[in-house]
Amino acid sequence: MSSQESLEEKFNKLLFDTNKCSNAANWKVLGQEQDGFVLSWESKDGMLKDSHTRVGFVDLEYKNLKILHNFGEKRCLVQATVNKNKSLIGYTVKTGNDLYEIFLTSVHERKENRISSSPTQAAIQFLHRTKDPVFTTDDIKLKEKFLVFMHQQNITLNQVELSKTANDKWFQSSSISSDIIVRQFSWAQWDPHLQSLFYVSVKATPSRLMQGEEDEFERVPRPPQPSLSCLQFHDDLPHETVLNIPLNLPEGTAPPVGLPGPENQYCENPVPLKIHDNTLELSIICNSKGLAYVCHHYIYYGKEGDVEIDEDDCVNFAYSVTALHHCCVIECVISDVPANLAYNVLPTFVLHGEQHLLVFASDLFTHLLDVGSAHEPCNHVIISPPLTLPLYPSPLNNAPVKLGALMLDLSSLEMFTVKVTKSQLSMSFRFDHSCQNRIAILHQLLQHYHDYETVSDLMKWLVKSESRNLTTAKLIQELLVGTAYANATRNIPNDALPLISILPLTTASKQPRAGVVWLQQKELWNTAMTLLSPQQRLVPYRADTWTRLWDAAHSKPSERFSPSHVADKLMLSLLCYQPEALSRSSTPLSPGAGICSISSALPDLVRSSREGGKENFNSQLPFQESETCTASKQEYVVAVNLRELSMHLLKGATQGPRPIFCPSPMHVHAVATRFVGAQLEASRQVCRLLAACAGVEVQKHGDKGFLLIDQLDENRRKALFIMMERFLYCAEALAFPVPQGFTSFFAYLGYRTLPWPHFLQYTRRHVFELHVDAIKAIFGDMTEKRLGVSYKVGLLQLLPRTRARRILNQWGHPISYMYRAREHALLLLSGESANRDHRQVTQRRNISSRGIAAFPSADRLSPLDTFLDLLTAKASLTELDIPLLVEATITSTEDFLI
Repeated sequence: MSSQESLEEKFNKLLFDTNKCSNAANWKVLGQEQDGFVLSWESKDGMLKDSHTRVGFVDLEYKNLKILHNFGEKRCLVQATVNKNKSLIGYTVKTGNDLYEIFLTSVHERKENRISSSPTQAAIQFLHRTKDPVFTTDDIKLKEKFLVFMHQQNITLNQVELSKTANDKWFQSSSISSDIIVRQFSWAQWDPHLQSLFYVSVKATPSRLMQGEEDEFERVPRPPQPSLSCLQFHDDLPHETVLNIPLNLPEGTAPPVGLPGPENQYCENPVPLKIHDNTLELSIICNSKGLAYVCHHYIYYGKEGDVEIDEDDCVNFAYSVTALHHCCVIECVISDVPANLAYNVLPTFVLHGEQHLLVFASDLFTHLLDVGSAHEPCNHVIISPPLTLPLYPSPLNNAPVKLGALMLDLSSLEMFTVKVTKSQLSMSFRFDHSCQNRIAILHQLLQHYHDYETVSDLMKWLVKSESRNLTTAKLIQELLVGTAYANATRNIPNDALPLISILPLTTASKQPRAGVVWLQQKELWNTAMTLLSPQQRLVPYRADTWTRLWDAAHSKPSERFSPSHVADKLMLSLLCYQPEALSRSSTPLSPGAGICSISSALPDLVRSSREGGKENFNSQLPFQESETCTASKQEYVVAVNLRELSMHLLKGATQGPRPIFCPSPMHVHAVATRFVGAQLEASRQVCRLLAACAGVEVQKHGDKGFLLIDQLDENRRKALFIMMERFLYCAEALAFPVPQGFTSFFAYLGYRTLPWPHFLQYTRRHVFELHVDAIKAIFGDMTEKRLGVSYKVGLLQLLPRTRARRILNQWGHPISYMYRAREHALLLLSGESANRDHRQVTQRRNISSRGIAAFPSADRLSPLDTFLDLLTAKASLTELDIPLLVEATITSTEDFLI
């Protein structure tokens, strides 16, 4: 609860400003209209000993209180309504024998007209016009319409005519006409802002044919099917049915026999105005943007037949939210709830901002459902511990706040804002170990709260307290995808905004969550059939809530781009990837710059993405972003992502189940380029964050790269290696490019952290990529003794031929001469050209004093002479590197391994 306001104090102040009266008591909210609330209170006038009931109206826009009627006695009002010009009052009185009586009173005539009475719950509600009527004659008459509800009986649409006198007073000039519009309803709700009536009725279903015993078909009646309908009212046009949904209510939702309390107990809460008993708990939430939620609460106990339930027994407390604009149903079951608690707690459904629905029962559960129109629902958060609020707060869904939920406690007249804060999300992250819930929390912080500092703190806490948690990799994947989406959608051109719905958003799955709180999501079949299409409306194609809802339910969004699809292709193509054999690639990245190199275009793209705000996960990478290979693997991954994403955007925008529009190649290329650049920037940010989680920060250590690794202690190096290994796994699983310089840094870190057999195993499985700079650092750290030389030779055998030859040329050890000479002779004998590398001369020992004379014989024919004769028969003297062969021969006779 973030803020709280006492309406009683506010009403007293408004009443004192209006009537200079301050002795009011027992304030009560009787109803809600489009522009304010209908109130009642008790006060005394003059010398009267007994207080009497008054009715007034609080205008929320102008913040004033208008006194409408004084009864002169105490009245038990349970509900009231006023027309738009505040000249008529309709109210419901509950008598001592639980009889509901409905009255209509003119403000100026002070005369009560009893409309109806009912032993079941009843209410009255005025219809409000969108536009004020225009009067052209002196005899000004006004027709007012109002609804009368009588539970389990009917709903009538009534009309009365008002005339205006010379002193600007309105009085009733005709009798009330009535027309039944709904019969035998079990539940009804009125939406004052949309001027819509929702109700549940039982409709007979057609019988079905079944084959009998003698091959004769007979008609078998079907049980009646309850359905939810909506009537939309207009100023001058008849009302129309815009929604008709069959309700598939779970079995066993009625209160079981054995618990105390009447079976048809009514709840006297006029905000929002609902007419029903406790056999059906339903709430409808709609807004003008085309969002519609059908919220149903029920209890089932998993026992067959009519079984008596004791207060100490446990039942299943459940609810469902049908998001019509998403064509899906979200179901939740809280198991093992004491029956006494379950039957005395009602869940509250209220809009939390524009993109969330907050569902909570005080001290039992609090759920933040991500069901807005921004993207498809999947990241629902379970808040732990649950909120503690008044028992029966009334949601004010028609007045949503920017980030929070507005509630009204009718018993204490306290209006408060419920807000799921960042601290509550952080506490839930630490309290709940569910991987899906933690992914949903990261999604909320990244996409909706844009709080990267809290994300950084949570990841540091996770690494420190749960270092061996196997779900950390999935959280890192959510960080990569979520950060890339947030960066890419920051400054998208308006013409390309529809393409955002196809970009990767999250790694969360829609699979059911198991446990005490069981949450699942189901798709509905063709929700658009339950709505009235725009061409079938009274005024065809006039935009309102229901046409927007029909558009959202009728069209299914295209499938989002999956990074795993690119990862599967890279698994095959990278087998043939040889960096030393490729030249630097060129790929178009800028829409207006033509063809440019990725290495030069990406820094500009990343720099432009940072201009929208401060850099996320602000710290420096623990290595230099540079590579010495001729063709960077990062460029290759970026090029594949760019190609695949561009094709997916083009197909999804024009050929998918929901064609967005016909985009130009510039739109597709701009969005694809921005997202690929955001992928690289997200990779850099997450890499920095994970290094900080391991306790490695460049600002504290000063050095980067290999020098930084050498300065770390053993525990710090191990922690850093674990985080970098998880980062590499997640990046490869999602086909995200890693920063330049990471592969060499990670390889050297593995060399300094792992035992030598494990390091070789990682290298053989291509986890470590041994570039020239990493090999030089490793060779420099090893000794030139027998074991060190053996390790170096083992590494050289794992390298590609071109890279191994390059390292051998720079290794000044005698064994390198032997390997180079053998390769030189092999090339000559196989008939391939083997031009001499004159850079090798400076690395050899001085052998001019010995030469071939080192191998004397009687006939001057040594084994070396014979071998040289064999080589000269295969190649010319210009291709023969005699000094290298001689040096290798001399070295083979020496014991150079100590």
